Amino acid sequence: MADHRAAGTKRLDSFVDSAFAFAATFLVVGNAASMRSFDDLILGLCRIPAFGISLSIILCFWWAHRSFSLLAIRQDAICEAISIAIMIVILIYVFPMSFMIEAAVHWLSDGRLPGRGLNAEQIRPAYHIFGIGFALLSGLYVGLYGRLLIAKSRLALRRPFWPAIERRLVNWVIGMAAGLGSILLAMVSEIDVVIWLPSLPYLGFAGYAVIRKMLELR
Repeated sequence: MADHRAAGTKRLDSFVDSAFAFAATFLVVGNAASMRSFDDLILGLCRIPAFGISLSIILCFWWAHRSFSLLAIRQDAICEAISIAIMIVILIYVFPMSFMIEAAVHWLSDGRLPGRGLNAEQIRPAYHIFGIGFALLSGLYVGLYGRLLIAKSRLALRRPFWPAIERRLVNWVIGMAAGLGSILLAMVSEIDVVIWLPSLPYLGFAGYAVIRKMLELR
């Protein structure tokens, strides 16, 4: 897809890209800073599964903004404000997200992989924090793609792009529902008995996204 963005739009998009790059860098540097021995190196390598999952989430949100940037030849003040909001949220969200992913990997490996274990009283609010961030980011993308459709004439949005934008809008509505659904399940379930239950909406969203992408590539 050719890049027809205006110079000002490219500068803003580059600024947003740098925020995602910082978030990804934090995932590496945050663990690398403590490596002072061979044992620390092995411990760092054991963090690769959690790092891979966290980085995949960061890249998922980054790619959504990258796709938006290529579809939106013009952007108005509302689009720019939402992009800045995405940048702010991702810089905050990367910290609790990486913590939760490491805790989940630690639990799934029965303590074999490094991570910070959570006691029964911490699991529910941890799910809430993760879910709020995920739902908020997804909601911002709903607003971003929704704005394109609402103001498609004024933003000179090309008609062939409309179906792709509608698909992405639906994707992020489902992503927002996954985050809110996880929060709800964490609130109403016996979390110490079915600790895995609030994670199911995210697995469903990931599965839907993979299948949708495979169908698009056919």
